[in-house]
Amino acid sequence: MRAVILAGAGDEWLGCLTEGSPVAALPVAGRPLVALMVDYLERQGITSVVVVSCRWPHLVERSLAARSGQIPVTTVMESPQAGSANAVAKVAAHWGGTFLVAMGDVLSDLDLQSAIEDHKQSGALATVVVCDAEAPCRYGEVGVGRDGAVAMFGSEALVWRGKYRTANSGIFIIEPQLLRHVRQDRSIDLNRELLPQLVEQDQPIRASYQPGYWRGIGSVEQYRQVNLDILQGRVQGVRPEGEEEAPGVWVGADSFIDPGAELMPPVRIGQGCRIEKDAVLGPGAVLGDEVHVRRGAVVTGSVVLERARLGLAAKLENVVAKGNELAGRGSMESTHVEDPNVLERLRPMSVEALVKAAFDRIIGLCALFFLAPLMLLIALLIKLDSAGPVFYSQLRVGEGRRTLAGRYQGRVIEVLKFRTMYQDADRRLKEVLGENEYGSAPFVKIKADPRITRIGQLLRATSLDELPQFINVVRGDMALVGNRPLPLYEAEMLSDEWQQIRFHAPAGITGLWQISGRSDLSAEERMILDNYYAITHSFWTDLKILLVTIPALLARRGAR
Repeated sequence: MRAVILAGAGDEWLGCLTEGSPVAALPVAGRPLVALMVDYLERQGITSVVVVSCRWPHLVERSLAARSGQIPVTTVMESPQAGSANAVAKVAAHWGGTFLVAMGDVLSDLDLQSAIEDHKQSGALATVVVCDAEAPCRYGEVGVGRDGAVAMFGSEALVWRGKYRTANSGIFIIEPQLLRHVRQDRSIDLNRELLPQLVEQDQPIRASYQPGYWRGIGSVEQYRQVNLDILQGRVQGVRPEGEEEAPGVWVGADSFIDPGAELMPPVRIGQGCRIEKDAVLGPGAVLGDEVHVRRGAVVTGSVVLERARLGLAAKLENVVAKGNELAGRGSMESTHVEDPNVLERLRPMSVEALVKAAFDRIIGLCALFFLAPLMLLIALLIKLDSAGPVFYSQLRVGEGRRTLAGRYQGRVIEVLKFRTMYQDADRRLKEVLGENEYGSAPFVKIKADPRITRIGQLLRATSLDELPQFINVVRGDMALVGNRPLPLYEAEMLSDEWQQIRFHAPAGITGLWQISGRSDLSAEERMILDNYYAITHSFWTDLKILLVTIPALLARRGAR
């Protein structure tokens, strides 16, 4: 049987945990949630899986590499505006047999084989797998009649099973005939709209109750609790990632634990972690990769995501830490910790990243030294041509994306260029936006822009106006190769998730866009190139782009 995992739900309730990452990619006791979900479905007899994602599909694909099974998995990107029923209908339109749909933000060990048998015997159009929950769950409750037929969805006045409610697990077994009820001309949600409508129409919708572990990850507290449940062995078939070096203590490779540190099971420590003397971890501590816990720090009942450092004698209790953000204690809001002596985010610096940073700075310094006479000549020409400063600086968005909440995650840098426009150019931008060659696209390019000076036209045609950006490279603001840093007004317009993938790459002087035609490309082509670079870039691809840049500049393709 095939299955569809809908991996785009619930992000807004997890606050800072899903800024820059989908729920499906969140690590749970050391492995991404979507990888755990695929392995679970394989253990239940599923033969192939399609993962539908509307946010950062490259991160979902990367997370799937952590799965331990062998079944084929395909990822599909869907528009955030499409309903879950529309997405399922597109994927399963030609399957022709019974299939399973699972929400991507749940962790479970429910017996799906038993539920599938119930479904076949009932002859239902769809079967909802239901389970016990101590409180209302994010997918609602299900009223079930004595014959197993679903009577209602989401009601608060349902029959309780002792102290439990009958919860909708977010797992459905579906016949292909159900897809005929999905109209593609409007968005429709499978769980909240389509199935309740079919129940009202007396269509055969059944429920299959299955005992076992189930938890939806719809809040920071639920995410924390799922990690602790795995540590405590409550989820069949799932154990923390790493070697169990002592009962209840799992440790990843290349981690250093000082003999003077105290580990109180259950504890999970990720790869490349450093635990100093007098630190206390546990019970119920989950550390991601490359976490540094300094002397005397205490972590109890908490999850610390990758690349964070706890300060001397810092204490975390029943919270989730991401970088320098603390979340939990029943609130969606996170607390930003400004003091690096308490909690701070560690920037990832692999050997390759260190080599590339050193390479960029050395080349940048050499370029400034050898180009100094030319830059002095350009500065003189600018002063003679028009009034104003030699250099023009502008705030631009480099690595890191602008979040939907309007905050910047990542670096906003002050980019230097030789001035090519008159001093009032920024104030006159609105006057010329109607002539933007990209139309309503986020980027701005105006042919025969009246704001450009005479010497500015020459500098832009030869790309010499960008020589001062070697100063940005030496300062570490930019790389030699990367995606072009965007002005704030352009970055704000990249609101769709697929457009924001480009911000996962560093800002650079040159890149794929610059060597592929620059202004001769459409806005869509430019965004595709930026996204492709963000997903695939490495030191060696950067070196190839750098070597191609010089002939591309001499050819002056798209330079204007």
